[in-house]
Amino acid sequence: MAATELTNVSSAIAEFWPTLFMDDLREDNLLINLINRDYSGSLQEIGDTVHVNQINKMTGQTLTINQTGGGRTFTPETVSTTGVSVVADRRFVASGDIADLLKFQSLIDPMSEASVALRKAMVSAISEQINTYLYSLLAPASTAVAATLSATTLAGVRKYGAQQFWERSKGWYGLLGPSYWEDLLLDSTLTSGDYVDDKPVVGGQKGVKRFGFNLFEDNSAGNADRGLFFHPDFLYMVTQYEPRFLVSSKHAQGEFAWMISCDMVAGAKLGHDGTVKHTTRTLV
Repeated sequence: MAATELTNVSSAIAEFWPTLFMDDLREDNLLINLINRDYSGSLQEIGDTVHVNQINKMTGQTLTINQTGGGRTFTPETVSTTGVSVVADRRFVASGDIADLLKFQSLIDPMSEASVALRKAMVSAISEQINTYLYSLLAPASTAVAATLSATTLAGVRKYGAQQFWERSKGWYGLLGPSYWEDLLLDSTLTSGDYVDDKPVVGGQKGVKRFGFNLFEDNSAGNADRGLFFHPDFLYMVTQYEPRFLVSSKHAQGEFAWMISCDMVAGAKLGHDGTVKHTTRTLV
């Protein structure tokens, strides 16, 4: 293939694929949509650190007002912060060789059949890597075995979130493995017609709202036979805005083929009080 053709394909992939890739990734990966990613985009290279500071809880005062001057003075507290440092120490990679000349040439069109199929394969590979990594970071202060996901089980999880003062404006979420999702569908209480048909949508997937939780089925390998319930701030994730795509010829290695790679730099860490901002239920 002429160098100009290689350059054209490479340029088209670099221009169009990153945005399309991220759109597909957000549809494929539930967890990455729901955790705190407010600090993403500021990374320049692998190993960068993002510092997330939070003002610590204040005590406050109650003053008694009276005619002798009570209630006129107050004692200010020292404002203190707690920091969490998130290091971008992971590179998620998907790569492959393409020996078919016509298929390689068709990649210049980002919506060609070959382009869509290859991009989705790369999304699936990287999404699975990210899920495995994120689920490995779970460290709930409270967990329990639950043979089934019943209304009683879900009510207990809701009680735990309330007792730990989970803030409500960002929502509470539950990602259920296939077994727990089946329990939800078969539980007459949880599927009662008394519930308003409120279906939250994340990444194109419709969920259900029960007992204050936005519930979704997550059949990824990292969440098999488990229910993860959380506030989004339990985990911080930092990433580059978009993945990087590189295309090159393998002629120097004695092959009539081309190689394409996609890599995405990221890092994650439990957030402030993260251990009590998530909890799990497992079958065993």
